[in-house]
Amino acid sequence: MRIIVDENVSDAVVNAVRAAGHELELVRDAYGTGTDDTEIESRAGEDARAVLTHDDDFLGLDAPHAPVLFMPDDSPSVARVASAINRMEDNGIDLTDGEFFVPDGWA
Repeated sequence: MRIIVDENVSDAVVNAVRAAGHELELVRDAYGTGTDDTEIESRAGEDARAVLTHDDDFLGLDAPHAPVLFMPDDSPSVARVASAINRMEDNGIDLTDGEFFVPDGWA
């Protein structure tokens, strides 16, 4: 899965998801810290990426928008997050305009 990772996601989650074989782009590396959420969402949509974030500003966006993989905090284990993303991809979950929550819904 192609994912853009918001700057609030821990390195441990980034490393686990990357090790699971997903293509990640980090906001802090690609666009710099403090990049506006609307710009992140727009770039994710243009690049056919989902947004992995803790930031609830990404929730409730007007459609169409990039898929949002939302974790309210770092409470799910990093292995559980990576496993959930793998399951979404393996099961062909349609991410179009979706908002998916960890752990509910996809973990």
